[in-house]
Amino acid sequence: MSLSRGNIQEANEHLKQLHQKVFELENQIQMQAMHIDELQKTNFELHRKLQETASEKESETTSELKKRLQDSEEQVVKLLSAAQERDVAMVRLEEKSRLFYEAVEHKGALVKIVEVLEELSRDSTVENVSKNSEQ
Repeated sequence: MSLSRGNIQEANEHLKQLHQKVFELENQIQMQAMHIDELQKTNFELHRKLQETASEKESETTSELKKRLQDSEEQVVKLLSAAQERDVAMVRLEEKSRLFYEAVEHKGALVKIVEVLEELSRDSTVENVSKNSEQ
């Protein structure tokens, strides 16, 4: 059994869309990684400014400064959690991609198996029709 031109075009379009989605997801991950870097730099800068402010403004209470620091640390924890979630999603995408490429590698064998199954199905149908017509 050979694949029709339409089937091949449809498969190629599907592959193109899949590659485009993987490309988009990779870009999103890169953008998010850059965003995390920026947020970490911002967090570092906030820590630095907090230290400057503490020395410049002795009138501020220690509890106020601790609250700011705690908020910054909570933000870092949230960002690290978000980064970990993206890492988990990336691992899942990599696994799906690996499975897809394995399936593509064995496409010829899969097509042959489908052909054999179709042949067996046709043979089985012919036998059943023959048996029914003999009765």
